[in-house]
Amino acid sequence: MRKGDYRGSFPGIAVVDFFGALLVVYSALLGLSIMMANIEQQAKTQSHLGSKALYLIRADWPTESLDDVDLYVQDPAGHLVFFKQKDSGFLNLDRDDTGRNSNFVTLPDGTQVEAAYNEENVQIRGLIVGEYIVNLHLYHQEGGASVKVEVVLFKRSADEDIEIHRAVVILSKPRQEATAFRFTLTADNRVVDINTLPKFFVDQALKRQ
Repeated sequence: MRKGDYRGSFPGIAVVDFFGALLVVYSALLGLSIMMANIEQQAKTQSHLGSKALYLIRADWPTESLDDVDLYVQDPAGHLVFFKQKDSGFLNLDRDDTGRNSNFVTLPDGTQVEAAYNEENVQIRGLIVGEYIVNLHLYHQEGGASVKVEVVLFKRSADEDIEIHRAVVILSKPRQEATAFRFTLTADNRVVDINTLPKFFVDQALKRQ
């Protein structure tokens, strides 16, 4: 039998190249799916690690602002947290952000790195039934411009932080205090009765220190 009689028994170079390319694409897609799964799992793990608190209250204002804005939170039992008392009852304030000047870190080589935001956070670690009051205080104003502060209440869970309420407060003069909002926690861990009825306690709190 002549060699020509074997034509068609081998798929040919084009077919081999096609299946080779297909294998490369499949391998790339498999690697991508594994990477995405790992990223998703890592995100869930990080969220879970950060979700031990029941609620988070976040106050943030423009990155470029030199104003010192303080977050005050009071629980139904009268526990109060602010920059001079960062832990009280089940409330915890993460840090005292005094504006842009407090957001620089100097590295060993002298390089300065700046944080991306002005922000203070209060965590609610345990459930006390009743009303919580969230206030802002413009401790120091740099210049005469007003500062816009966003205050957000999040409910924390193992999967994600759920935004419950958001408020925008404009602080326009030094030592101004404003109630961003109040809310009530129920025995079954629900948020009800969100309102903005003002209550001021900054002056009294500072006198006690």
